[in-house]
Amino acid sequence: MPMGPVVSCYDRRPVNPDMVILGRESRGLSQKSLADELGVTQGRISKIEAGLLPVPDELLESLSAVLRYPAHFFVQEGGITGVGIAEVFHRKRQDVPKKVLDKIHAQMDIRLRHVSELLRSVEIPCELRRLDIDEYDGRVEEIARLVRASWRMPRGPVPDLTLTIEDAGVVVVPIDFKTPRIDAISRWIPGLPPLFFVNQHSPKDRYRFSLAHELGHIIMHALPTPEVEEQADRFAAEFLLPERDVRSDLTDLTLAKLAQLKLYWKTSMAALLKRAEDLGTITTYRARQLWSQMSTAGYKRHEPVELDPGGERPSLLKELIEAHRKELGYSTSDLGEMLALYEDEVESIYLQDGTRTKLKLLRLEQRA
Repeated sequence: MPMGPVVSCYDRRPVNPDMVILGRESRGLSQKSLADELGVTQGRISKIEAGLLPVPDELLESLSAVLRYPAHFFVQEGGITGVGIAEVFHRKRQDVPKKVLDKIHAQMDIRLRHVSELLRSVEIPCELRRLDIDEYDGRVEEIARLVRASWRMPRGPVPDLTLTIEDAGVVVVPIDFKTPRIDAISRWIPGLPPLFFVNQHSPKDRYRFSLAHELGHIIMHALPTPEVEEQADRFAAEFLLPERDVRSDLTDLTLAKLAQLKLYWKTSMAALLKRAEDLGTITTYRARQLWSQMSTAGYKRHEPVELDPGGERPSLLKELIEAHRKELGYSTSDLGEMLALYEDEVESIYLQDGTRTKLKLLRLEQRA
């Protein structure tokens, strides 16, 4: 653990070793790579990140240039956020290289900081409530039904899951994970709304199931257990494919019918077939036949029909930015100063038109 911040006279605030780590990892650099770029030894970088060596002004300027963050990025307060519950057991991440995971976690940590800063002046009403799985004796499907009812969702398919989740106060953050092996990661930090980080390159059927899966984690799981992944999958299945509505559709299945149902229910053919198996609407023998046919046709990798790639567009984070620009008068430069980013990165990440306006602005004196 770092021993503590070291002082730089660059802006009269201490350099935070954790921010050096975050900056480096968010750019996908090892200590040695960063040291080579800066023309210093790896040992010096290691000791800086441990809080054992100071950061002179000239080195801070070089650090800022190499990692492409303004100097005040490195003097922000606070530590690094630990991994979430779902990340402890997530089977799909076991073979993801540590360097890739480090970069993803660092980028998420930085986005969490951005949301925290943006919420100093803007409030997001949150309707999400935890329903501990143990209090419901493991009845996952009942929890999924309760969530749908509490959000006053109509029966049948969920037309736009992203809109539904964001209307409940969850911030969905699309990120380029640079790997198809990670679908989504959720974080709910005290004092912040839940944040779902999703792979922006996932097919929409996979994207939707991942969102529902993470929603299950956030609502049901306070502590990690070996069952959390299976329970989150069951939650997602009932949330997207409610038994009372989908059961009658999952009979006399063929590959052609599964393809039609995919467009209606907006879930993958594989998810529909698994749901039919779990609900017992087809025999085990017929399920085996269909799984074999899907494998032979190559549908386990690429299904024959795809959902609209333009659907499911997150907008709540953009609305936070727009509220600052239009209601509070922030310029791009002001946003860069607040978020500790250069203006070009503010523009590339955040400055795009939002599609909805549902934010409640707080009077600034309420935050005084």
